[in-house]
Amino acid sequence: MDEPRFDPLDYVSVLNRRKWWFIVPVVLSIVVGVMLVWLLPRSYQATTTVAVSSPRVAPNVVGAAEINREERMRAVSQQLLSRAVLERTARLEKLDQNQSIDAAVNDLRSEISVLLPESLTPGSGPSQLSPEQKAQLDSYLISVEDTDPRYYHFWPDVGHLAACGVDPMETYKKYRSRMIGTHLRDVAGPAEPPARARMVPFGEGIVKLPALIAFLRGTKFTGCVMGEGAGNQPMHDYMAQTLGLEM
Repeated sequence: MDEPRFDPLDYVSVLNRRKWWFIVPVVLSIVVGVMLVWLLPRSYQATTTVAVSSPRVAPNVVGAAEINREERMRAVSQQLLSRAVLERTARLEKLDQNQSIDAAVNDLRSEISVLLPESLTPGSGPSQLSPEQKAQLDSYLISVEDTDPRYYHFWPDVGHLAACGVDPMETYKKYRSRMIGTHLRDVAGPAEPPARARMVPFGEGIVKLPALIAFLRGTKFTGCVMGEGAGNQPMHDYMAQTLGLEM
């Protein structure tokens, strides 16, 4: 008795006869996915990492109690979610115009979370810090829910970003859709960390202002551009002549 022989075309024939078994679920999955994208309410979340220098106590202090990271995190969370901080934020952002200040504070408290991620590693965090200094930092992940782009915008200060070791261009690219303005300034990095960076006249620091303005022009940015430099007239001349901005 001859054994049945299978040809690769037999598999093609089987797939052809059962093709609707595959096509129908795939099409239904796509249709359901598209409907969910359009019908479900959109959720937004803004997240930032805050690095705080760990408190250090001299070893000769008698009775000094060691505070672990979880206890420090609870202290930071209580401070950020305190009534005073949230009420001030609600009033500054005019969140109490259509509701009571108590409701605005409660909404903020329910939307903000403070988490404890892994500590900064020697390869992450501000570039001006040494690995030893980064090891002394506690990092806290702060998230805010419901950051609808219709109401929450972004106005970056490129000098502050550069002073903290953050690339302003990468920030521009990542958050361009949220930007309604930007603050220009130039800074010189500290000679010895953790000394602070200092503000310098435009063009004399580490901020690549012409490249940033070229990026904004390339993306048809129409928001506000403000400058702050060491001397009003030199800053005015740099912005008009070098950056080509209308003053």
